[in-house]
Amino acid sequence: MRILPLLSFLAVGACVGILLSEHNHALASGPVATQQDSLDIIGLTKEPFWNSINVDDDTPRLLLKVPKGSRFVLTDLWFLSREDQYLPVDLDDRVWLECQHGSNRLVVFDSPIRELRLPLQWQTGVSFSEGQEMWINYRSKAKTDLLRRIHFTGYFEPMFPTPKR
Repeated sequence: MRILPLLSFLAVGACVGILLSEHNHALASGPVATQQDSLDIIGLTKEPFWNSINVDDDTPRLLLKVPKGSRFVLTDLWFLSREDQYLPVDLDDRVWLECQHGSNRLVVFDSPIRELRLPLQWQTGVSFSEGQEMWINYRSKAKTDLLRRIHFTGYFEPMFPTPKR
């Protein structure tokens, strides 16, 4: 369903482009040729990305640092057991996600599992700008030394899309 508005936008843009093209052709073939109008389409390139990492209990871990010139949109987040160290997710386990940039820290969420819908999925995503870091911490109620697997998905986009002709 997310692609429907984009397809509608592109269809309207294509119709406008055809009309401008016909208009320009009529102008250029008239007695006096004038500067042609042009339609620029902005190239929004989404580069999918996913990763799974292991985190120690109650130990902050870097998920991702966003490279220069890009932004990252986090769309999904799962908390899983490792196959060799089974420990089910407990409703009293606690998880936080932070955005760090230099000395600035912004808590995206800090919550017990019982208050979250799992897996975490966002329609619009949580956006992180260039240079920002995503940090996560998972604290198990059992206070164990077992590792927890965290899987996340999202996509990179250029900070400043370039016009395509």
